[in-house]
Amino acid sequence: MRILLVMTAREAGGAERYVLHLLQAMHEIEPVFRFTVLMSDHSSLDHLAEELRPFAELQRAPLEHAHRLPRLSFTLRRLAQAHDVTHLNSNHPGSRLGIWAGCVLSGTTRPYVSVEHRVSDIEDIVVPLFWRPLLPKLFRISRHRAHRLIAVSR
Repeated sequence: MRILLVMTAREAGGAERYVLHLLQAMHEIEPVFRFTVLMSDHSSLDHLAEELRPFAELQRAPLEHAHRLPRLSFTLRRLAQAHDVTHLNSNHPGSRLGIWAGCVLSGTTRPYVSVEHRVSDIEDIVVPLFWRPLLPKLFRISRHRAHRLIAVSR
């Protein structure tokens, strides 16, 4: 089984360490799973990328550059279609990247699971002010076609 794991973070925190531990455990238990990790090419993730490399094929992309997201949508869609299932690992589910990834994955024919690591307050999300009232609705739209939602916090 081929699994695409999408990480939306640009820093290594608890949600990203979870990915490393998950891949290590799956490798020991069931080495038949083949993982591809799509993650930011931000330099703060270089060390984590090296730790992930023995357990997954890595795809690094400039996720933190909003102007590149439309083009990266094609990359994410193509990767999702090439895998049996996608695991969206959203450290800030209500962030623009979490919403973007959920919307892109909703447009594929492959199932995806979204793991929501925490609730983001609207004030913490960096978007133009006129977007803020839309964020809760955009989040619901972005997760509407997820096959499973897993919350590890409230």
